[in-house]
Amino acid sequence: MGAQSSCMSVPLSDEEHGGRRSRSGSHSSSGMHNVMAMNPPRERVKILFLDVDGVLNGKNYGYGGVDDSLLQLLKTIIDETRCRIVLSTTWRLNESARATLLHFMKARADINVEDIIIGDTPSLKGKLRAFEIESFLESEWFCARYAVTAWVAIDDLPLHTHYPQFMKDHFIRTNYRTGITPADAFGAVHILNHADYDY
Repeated sequence: MGAQSSCMSVPLSDEEHGGRRSRSGSHSSSGMHNVMAMNPPRERVKILFLDVDGVLNGKNYGYGGVDDSLLQLLKTIIDETRCRIVLSTTWRLNESARATLLHFMKARADINVEDIIIGDTPSLKGKLRAFEIESFLESEWFCARYAVTAWVAIDDLPLHTHYPQFMKDHFIRTNYRTGITPADAFGAVHILNHADYDY
């Protein structure tokens, strides 16, 4: 499934598998408590890196425009995969635009943004968006909290040509004229749920 971040390549500890195993085949509750206090279990997550212009709107570009029907496709992806969202869109860089987006998601598609959206990709001067996504996935704070089982970026920009080895098998490109389509949504669900068969 293409390149992986450090959060994906590091195996989960026994505690992160639910504290059911130890090296001896059993475990001490006091010993387990001490280990988990020092290394809190990471939450397993599927991540969707979300662009807005050309994804949640088509010809209606700009910080004011989001298409309700396209928001519903995003909601379908969330419902089918239980993924979390990281904003990679330029809307994240404008406080008013970001607030507008979250309002639209909550009011028009009943998306629990407080729980679903867990962060924004960093804005790296001179770096293309695919590298910002990589930086987020490899950030220390993120890896300390989450263990990524699958991730996908949905964008109308050609991220797969910007960083082919990293984006391979993790990217859905939309048509900026139409935004996300049902086929795009199905593709994102497939990528995010594919790893479920490994568990």
